[in-house]
Amino acid sequence: MDITSTILSRVATTALPTMKKITVHFFSWYDYGIFSAMLAMSMGIGIYFGFFAKKQTTTKDYLRGGGDMKIFPVVISLIASHTSGVTLLGLPSEVYIFGATYWLTAISFIFVIAITIFVFLPVFHKLQLTSVYEYLGLRFNGRCRKLSSILFALSIFMHLPIIVYIPALAFSAASGVDVHIITPIVCGICIFYTTFGGLKALVWSDTVLFTVTTVTISIISFLGIHAAGGVGNVFRTAIEGHRLDIWQFDFDLVARDSFWTIVLGFTCHLIGITTINQGCTQKFLSVAELRDCNITVVFYCLGMVLIKTLCIICGILIYVRYALCDPLTTKQITKSDEIFPFYVLDVAGNIPGLSGLFIAGVFCASLSAQSCCLNCVAGTIYEDFLKTTLEKKGYKNPTFSLKLLVAIIGIIGTLMVYIVEHLGGLLALAIGIGGVTSGPLLGLFTMGVLFPRGNAFGAFYGAITSTLCMFVIMIGNSYYKMNKMLHYRTLPTSVENCDFYDNSTITLNSSSSNDTYIYPIFKISHYWFTMIGTIICLTVGLFISYLSKEAKSTVAKELLSPSIYGLIDEKKYINKMDLDYSSVEDALNKLENGDAGRRRSSKWEALREERLRRNSSIKEPVFDV
Repeated sequence: MDITSTILSRVATTALPTMKKITVHFFSWYDYGIFSAMLAMSMGIGIYFGFFAKKQTTTKDYLRGGGDMKIFPVVISLIASHTSGVTLLGLPSEVYIFGATYWLTAISFIFVIAITIFVFLPVFHKLQLTSVYEYLGLRFNGRCRKLSSILFALSIFMHLPIIVYIPALAFSAASGVDVHIITPIVCGICIFYTTFGGLKALVWSDTVLFTVTTVTISIISFLGIHAAGGVGNVFRTAIEGHRLDIWQFDFDLVARDSFWTIVLGFTCHLIGITTINQGCTQKFLSVAELRDCNITVVFYCLGMVLIKTLCIICGILIYVRYALCDPLTTKQITKSDEIFPFYVLDVAGNIPGLSGLFIAGVFCASLSAQSCCLNCVAGTIYEDFLKTTLEKKGYKNPTFSLKLLVAIIGIIGTLMVYIVEHLGGLLALAIGIGGVTSGPLLGLFTMGVLFPRGNAFGAFYGAITSTLCMFVIMIGNSYYKMNKMLHYRTLPTSVENCDFYDNSTITLNSSSSNDTYIYPIFKISHYWFTMIGTIICLTVGLFISYLSKEAKSTVAKELLSPSIYGLIDEKKYINKMDLDYSSVEDALNKLENGDAGRRRSSKWEALREERLRRNSSIKEPVFDV
């Protein structure tokens, strides 16, 4: 008997008895009732704020809550924005298949706190920018800002089909209806919801849904611990099944999960989607003082650690439940991402309404995020690429253009779902896609705040090079996964105690023999994508900057991070950004052209209000991890 068989034999003596085929009860009438009520409440909040609520009197109130919001609601909103279907479905599945190494993100968030508070946030708070991408226009030029807008829109566009797929997958698992039937229905509801202005209630609906979903998952966790025989048995089974083997210190870019993969690679990803993300930064800056901003960052990161820990516990409970009767091997489910809804219906299906409440939370949270993505990418495309051309031609109906863009993007996102479902787990796919654009963006901002010698020419071509390289890596990685040529080693599962399954074998996947023919660069773990993209952008960008004849002799001190003030010769930098614009429109034109090295004077408030007005139609979402 080999070591794996020995382990599973020991698990058999402490875990579950022989299991019969699990009969999962799909939604009952009260589950459908609660699901419909939750969905109606979410849409009702949006419709109310879109059509009946008192309008905000200024764009400052509309976009940033007046700039004096309290810490607690901002923290709740931030956590809710990051807790959507990818976390709720993808993370428990990740733990079940690959183990709890993902929990090392608790260490990653410590670095996120430090880098956000000491490197980036002081610069953004001092400038009080409406959009974080304005910084790149100030530090470099308008072309770099345009590029960052393209990268951001691209990231949303690639993320959209994942968001569409999540609620469809969850509802399919709960109702038994085919996911390909549900997907266009989900998209149709989302297009309607977005078109009629429900996004004004985003914070409220996210907060309500976040509270309900968190309470539901907590109840499911308690039920799971009880069903598994107590906390001691849960941890004993998880340890013997290697689900808690998280301290793996091999430095290998190909290894899917290890200490260095998470603590180094994934930390860069978290910084890219948190510190320099418009949705997060805008909320960080919605409180009055820098000290309050820092407190918001700390509590947000602590909250994310708690939420992820709860999801990881659910993944461990799922393993304990099915350690000796794997529903994937026995074909009770077809995809690993279906395992959490399957578990919820198995453990909590006998409690009226609880499974419906859970699926409704996943569905509504994903629907809200999907609406936000549609609105954002449509607004970005219109404002940055279509507005000027249409205005020159005398076209003065932007609302119709935005609605048309929402419909077109929604349809394309729906069609892309049929590709996404073949590309692997939701969590890995979301992180991999995010790495294509967050790496170049993080490289641009890092070059701006930490490297005074970096210039616009180098920054632009560094970001272009990084984007192309990461796009090639992601496409190659996804291609080999889709064609079943690239496999990652999974942890052992068994069907030993399934009395309805004849082939009692252990599932222990290892790399396919086809891996020999795969270039190593395409086997790199998705956790490294953002870090690699950042390094490429910085290396190429700084190299070009140092050789470029366009290198600037001075950079405004306010555009650099205070963390490097002691390392630079301040005589080379301007202590103040002088602003001598003759008009707000003149200031806008110069800002668009990247007229760096100038300081906002008394006219800055008017300038900021004008920019707020121009960007009031754009809502930028926060990506889940």
